[in-house]
Amino acid sequence: MYKLVIGILVVVALALALDPHYQQYKADKQELAEHRQQMQWRVGYSQLVGDYKLLSLDGGKMWYAAETKDKAIIIQGRAEDVYPGILSQTAGMEAAIQQRKELQETSWQKNTN
Repeated sequence: MYKLVIGILVVVALALALDPHYQQYKADKQELAEHRQQMQWRVGYSQLVGDYKLLSLDGGKMWYAAETKDKAIIIQGRAEDVYPGILSQTAGMEAAIQQRKELQETSWQKNTN
């Protein structure tokens, strides 16, 4: 009986000791998910500007020309200042891709019904 009580006390003590760490883990996981949702990349090639990498840190409201080097992100400036006309071009491509996805989903739904 004594060993059972000691065992239960050890388990409760461990649970209490680990709870703050688990709570911090959950908070960090949520913060990372929010950060990933806000941080967006557009990478590609355009006849207008050649290769480009665009980065948004606010969910697509403001875009920056960026490059990656040695595991670092280097902001070159606002996307339109570095690559004039790139945002309208990439927005057009994004709209075309979205339209294509919607057509595929509609086609798939018709074929499964």
